[in-house]
Amino acid sequence: KAFKETVEAAGYHIAVKILNMAEYGTPQSRFRTVLIAAKDFFPTLPAPVLKPDQFRTVREAIGDLPPLKAGEKDPNDPMHMTSRHKKETVEILKQVPKDGGNRPRGVGPQCLDKVTGFYDVYGRLAWDKTAVTITARCRTPSCGRFVHPEQDRGLSVREAALLQGFPNNFYFEGPFDDKFKQIGNAVSPIFSTRLAGHVLTMLAGRNHADHKDAIDQPYFGSYSGRIAHIKQKNNNLRTLDCFCGAGGLSIGFEKAGFDVIYAFDIDEASIKTYTHNPKYHHGQAFVRDIYKVTKRSIEEDLGHELGKIDVMIGG
Repeated sequence: KAFKETVEAAGYHIAVKILNMAEYGTPQSRFRTVLIAAKDFFPTLPAPVLKPDQFRTVREAIGDLPPLKAGEKDPNDPMHMTSRHKKETVEILKQVPKDGGNRPRGVGPQCLDKVTGFYDVYGRLAWDKTAVTITARCRTPSCGRFVHPEQDRGLSVREAALLQGFPNNFYFEGPFDDKFKQIGNAVSPIFSTRLAGHVLTMLAGRNHADHKDAIDQPYFGSYSGRIAHIKQKNNNLRTLDCFCGAGGLSIGFEKAGFDVIYAFDIDEASIKTYTHNPKYHHGQAFVRDIYKVTKRSIEEDLGHELGKIDVMIGG
């Protein structure tokens, strides 16, 4: 509410709603608040592209990865590695029914039988359903339904990343736990690509309307020429990514043709991840605290004047 009031007071129009990332192609149920603000037109939010019976499944996302035991690493993929679970944890997981099963009553910590709100812990993902929300603790079976559908272990880094929508060769820096934190805290690149495409359609139509009724629907009909003109005019829509994390938003906006020239986050491992993946991130990224970021500090980081910025994103 405070953010909404602040940007509206600065003259921005706002569209805000809670969206489910699964409706845009992310293979997990992930509800997040999405807000778009624009000064020159009334923004809209992207319409869902998938119905529930079309949602991407766990099998589609991770079904072709080689099997692993707890604590193993795929020799061909350093990100396909799992936690080295305690022996008693593995024994619990062996008793959980395959493909979406719940922890049987009487198995595992007795305290769980007395609490009704934690039926998902030690639960398995189902192959042909959307995954539950991937969190920073998704490597740990005791923190939710984060057990592999068939194998007796928690998720690997690669599996968590694919369920979040990262490319299958994306590399995460930092300690083992920190890799999962970056994934769980990220904006899904699949959703961010949809969002970036929607922003392009609005920018393509912004010279055609200055009131809400005229821009209620995205311009999907004949906007390619207009977009090309906007890209050329605005130097590929120069963009800043605030709180960039591993770069989930940047990936989507770069894929849609935006030029993310500067990104920052307070987490050092996240910035190492961001800069480790130049195939997906083309701009410079820095470890910075939002309270100390200014136009001048950005120019000092870049080594030149900032110039016009078309879009700011942050997740």
